[in-house]
Amino acid sequence: MDLSPVCFCVRMDLLHNASVSQGQAGVEFQAVERLLQYFPANPLQETLAQNWILMTSRFSAFQIATFGSLILHEVSRSRFQPFEH
Repeated sequence: MDLSPVCFCVRMDLLHNASVSQGQAGVEFQAVERLLQYFPANPLQETLAQNWILMTSRFSAFQIATFGSLILHEVSRSRFQPFEH
């Protein structure tokens, strides 16, 4: 089964959407699968999966969330507020 980010997000959205009936979800899954056939394989998928497993085995969810939040904050801050010389 292909677990590319696009496919995974669509599948999770369908699984959590209570208003989608089981039959309709199956049809939508098939449509997504057909659409994904035209996309190239992600060459970084295996590397990212290995690093994700390594990261989650070394750090707690709290540490990952905290550092992820700090990194995102710093990146967005530096993007909109350039460093002053």
